Amino acid sequence: MTLGSVLFTLCGWWLLFYRFFFLLNPLRLGAEIMMTILGGASLALLAPCLPWPPPPFGVLTLAIVGVLLSSCGFFFPAIVLAITLGVGTGGFAWQLGACSVLGEVPYTHGILLTTMSIFMVLLFVCIPGTAGPGPMKVVLAPCLGALLFTVGLAGLLPEFKIGLTPSDLLAEEPCEPGMADGGRRLKGLAAWALLSSCGIATQLVFIKLASRIEDQNGEDKGSLAAHLLPQGSRSEEDGAHIPRPGECGEEGKKSYSTIAQAISAPEGADLSHLTENERKIVEICRTDEEERDRILWGGGLL
Repeated sequence: MTLGSVLFTLCGWWLLFYRFFFLLNPLRLGAEIMMTILGGASLALLAPCLPWPPPPFGVLTLAIVGVLLSSCGFFFPAIVLAITLGVGTGGFAWQLGACSVLGEVPYTHGILLTTMSIFMVLLFVCIPGTAGPGPMKVVLAPCLGALLFTVGLAGLLPEFKIGLTPSDLLAEEPCEPGMADGGRRLKGLAAWALLSSCGIATQLVFIKLASRIEDQNGEDKGSLAAHLLPQGSRSEEDGAHIPRPGECGEEGKKSYSTIAQAISAPEGADLSHLTENERKIVEICRTDEEERDRILWGGGLL
């Protein structure tokens, strides 16, 4: 049993089921804090790629770096999760056959992991349609959670050979067929795929439940926030329209930036520099996760 395996199992379980705790208002703040900590700590999966520091300090170092990055701003948690999922995906691709094709070419292992990380960041953070809070919650988080839980459990129970351990997943050598060593590579891939499917389905159920709870409470904060935002308007086709930060000139950019920073500010921070409407927007977004995501991610940014 290693520190990394315990950490990855815990992080994986959280990413698979964290939405449940968001349904309980008293636990929402704690769930957001745990999401920042455990989501950021998932970066520790990259520890086997580091020649220094030695275990377990590499795991601890990357976990701390990931948590700090996740605390820096709203987009950073998605970037950390996407990088980690990209490295894990690249590791599976290498173990399941890429090593036999590319193994003779120098540096291809690192190039493959880096390429997959960049691809995942582009997919879940930069490209309109696949980026944003929706894909992050429904696809990115559960898929990474399934990966971390699978490799973490394999590390905790190595005698059962149920999959690849974290160090095995990112190892450059040896290059063996998929059925070698009891077929651990294929077992790990199958477990990851099955758990990812279950995780995605679970996230959809939790999101549906959250929507029903909001409907039952009769809260219509979306339209209120839309009218409060700079030059927000109603559209018969699209509902509330929130302009891009650049659509209202320099004043709109400044107002949008001020609101975004205030939303992420700690409780008790001085908001006296905000207008009355801006303070109302901040209050709404601090108590309504969906509205906050819509404004910070989808308020014309994507």
